[in-house]
Amino acid sequence: MLLMMDFSTRSLQPELLDLPGRVNPSETRLAMQGLRQVNTWLGGTRAVLKTLKPILRTLGAENRVLRIVDLGAGSADIAAAVLRWAQSEGISLQLVAIDRNQQACQYALESFPLPALHLIQADAFAAPLRRKCCDLLFCSSFLHHFPDAEIQLLLQKCITYARHAVIVVDLHRHWLAYAGIHLANFLFSRSKVVDHDGPLSVLKAFRRQELHNLLSSAARSFTLRRRWAFRFVAVLYPGIS
Repeated sequence: MLLMMDFSTRSLQPELLDLPGRVNPSETRLAMQGLRQVNTWLGGTRAVLKTLKPILRTLGAENRVLRIVDLGAGSADIAAAVLRWAQSEGISLQLVAIDRNQQACQYALESFPLPALHLIQADAFAAPLRRKCCDLLFCSSFLHHFPDAEIQLLLQKCITYARHAVIVVDLHRHWLAYAGIHLANFLFSRSKVVDHDGPLSVLKAFRRQELHNLLSSAARSFTLRRRWAFRFVAVLYPGIS
C-alpha cells in the first residue's frame, strides 16, 4: 500500500476532528490523550520548547510578565509544558491557549488548572486577539489542517498579533513519516480517531519548499529548520523588512 501512496502534493481531505459533530465527546477525549502521547514521544513538545527557550530567556531578562498565545492548542499539553518550564526558570508568563473544539478546551481545563493558563474556545480566523497583543505566538501541528490560501491568511494575521516572533512547528510530508505513524498507532494507539487522523496529517503536511513559500507570504524575515521526528520549525519575525 505504501508504494501506491502519492506524496507529491498535499492532501485536502479533512481530518475527523476538523468535522463539526463527527466525533463524540468521549472519542474526542481519547483522541486528545493520544495526541498528547504523540507530542511527547514524537517531538512536538520538544520542538516548541527548544525553539522558545532561548527567546524566553532573552525576553525574561526584562523582568516583566511575558504574554504568549498558543493558536490551535488542542488540549493545551504543549502550552502547559511551556508554563512549567518557564516557572522552573523563574520567567513570568501569561499564556492564552485557543482552540475551536469545545471538548478539547474542556479537557485542557480539567487537566491543567494553572492560574497562568487562559483557555479560549474560538476559531483561529476569528480569535479575539488585537494587534501586538502578545510577545510570542506559536502554533504546533496546526497549519496543515488548512489549504494553502487559508494558511497564508492565517500567517498574515499571526504576524500582526506578535511583537517579537511567531513560531510554527509542523510536519514533513515523507513516506517514512507516514510509515512511522502507522507503526506508532499499531503499537500504542487506543483511539480510532488518531488511527485515522495521524497518517492523514502526514499526507496533509509540507515539503520544505512548500512551507517556505507559505512563510514568505507573511514575513520577509524567518528561519526554517528540520527537527526530529519529521518536523519543520520556523520562526517568523514581525516588522523586519
